[in-house]
Amino acid sequence: MDEDNIKLKPFVKWVGGKTQVLDIINVLKPEKINKFIEPFVGGGAVFFNFAHDKAVINDINKELITSYKVIKSKYKTMISILDNWNNNENLKEFYQQLKSEDINFLTKEKIAARLIFLNKYGFNGIYRVNSKGEFNVPFANKNKTNLYDLTNISNINKYLKNNKIKILNNNYQKLLRYIEPEDFLFVDPPYYYPDNKGFNSYNANKFTAEDQIKLFKFLKAAEKKGAKWLLTNNNHQFIRNLYKDYFYFSKKTNRFINCDGQNRINAAEEIFILNYEISSESEKMIPKESQRDLEFSKFCKTFIKTNNKLNSFVDWNKVEERVKSYKNDLSVFNLLHSKDEMSLKEKIHKYWFHHLSSFNKFYILLAARGNNVFLDNKESKNFDGLNFKNADDVIKFLKDSNLIQLFIGNKNIDFNTYIYGIEVGLDSNARKNRSGKVMENIIANILEKNNIEYEKGWSLPLKSISKNKKFDFKFIKNNKEYYLECNFYSASGSKLNEVANSYIKINDDLKAQNLNFIWVTDGAGWNSTKSSLKTAFDQIENLFSIDLFEKWISKIS
Repeated sequence: MDEDNIKLKPFVKWVGGKTQVLDIINVLKPEKINKFIEPFVGGGAVFFNFAHDKAVINDINKELITSYKVIKSKYKTMISILDNWNNNENLKEFYQQLKSEDINFLTKEKIAARLIFLNKYGFNGIYRVNSKGEFNVPFANKNKTNLYDLTNISNINKYLKNNKIKILNNNYQKLLRYIEPEDFLFVDPPYYYPDNKGFNSYNANKFTAEDQIKLFKFLKAAEKKGAKWLLTNNNHQFIRNLYKDYFYFSKKTNRFINCDGQNRINAAEEIFILNYEISSESEKMIPKESQRDLEFSKFCKTFIKTNNKLNSFVDWNKVEERVKSYKNDLSVFNLLHSKDEMSLKEKIHKYWFHHLSSFNKFYILLAARGNNVFLDNKESKNFDGLNFKNADDVIKFLKDSNLIQLFIGNKNIDFNTYIYGIEVGLDSNARKNRSGKVMENIIANILEKNNIEYEKGWSLPLKSISKNKKFDFKFIKNNKEYYLECNFYSASGSKLNEVANSYIKINDDLKAQNLNFIWVTDGAGWNSTKSSLKTAFDQIENLFSIDLFEKWISKIS
């Protein structure tokens, strides 16, 4: 709507209304919008602010949606009713009478007028119902007040009539069929307050944690249809975890339903969550205290699930070396194939004196190493300590370990191939320990690609740990000396918290020496351990993922 730049505003005051954050929402508004959709329209501050020529608005509150429809079609009748009611000599008494009216016996115009009257004369403009769905806000004990802005009501009427605006009173889930590519959803649901410290009584049914999860799934479905959405909610860890894969930032806001005016200022903290990225210019227009929050969410979005490339799954040279070291033993094992246990025992006797050391290596067929421990008659033993005295000892070991089944029944298993498979498996299990090495190679490649000379394993004394610290990399660029640590975490755990806290201390230590610390970390493990990482992100200037480090290095080079 652009009719001489007419500004529309809500016709009722609504708890949680977005008037005080419209400046931020305007910054976050996508450049291209096919259709505006608001599933929980409430007072409509954002809806009227955008005044898009194509829109779908919805709310579960029947009286509220009836009011929108009446203003679109018969607002003059509603105005006459309000004027008449406002002339009552005893407004408090009339308020109580109107409050107890059953809306099922009222005309649509009276339903709309009743909502506005109760809203204007009720305490703090709250719309609140009890478990039976009955309006239960007390009279505000104020004198006669103006119930409406006629010019605004008239402009709303023109806007609703002259544009493609669909007004619905449904469960928001039913809006999915209206969603098309490039639609923009502004989603302002009842907020998540597990401790009941916030307002959540817009209708008889509370909006629970389960409802928040259903809303999350609805927004995922809208995203699949090509829609962009902006969600607001209470800045609670439950909500952050639910939307951990999206862009978000928080902002302190005023709460207008507290009796004590002083306790309204910055009393709430809202979170803004987006499924689309905004431009760097728009980002600068967000309040400074919120910018770092958004940067952190963008940082987390760059995490990769693994740093393993195809050539890092198995160290083939290591496997080959292992298999070769067992060459003589495997030749002996291949000579032991027998039709039954008796024949096997005879062959062990036959090769006993010449190949005793090979018999003591049977454990390699169990995918075990010599230093592995096993329990034998309540006694812990190492495989390296095996020392068979005779063939009977060997047969017992083969039976206890069930390895005997590999040798009898004329299976003719090729133990060279068998052990090759075992070594590949053991080596692939060890790739978790290689992720650090892989990470170092990635960082080295980035530095080399940008022609930056570096040293590895540089040692430096640090007060925070009272000893020398060996850093993964040291390099100098633009007359600045950098010390870099890198790591990758595929899984979460307490270790991640310890690492984050220790690196904050190392960063402070290096700063005191006029040196620069860089921490490059990555991996899906951080997605479940974000609080300690966020603390580190706020204190360590040069904290990067692989992707962001590569971009930063390219920029300073």
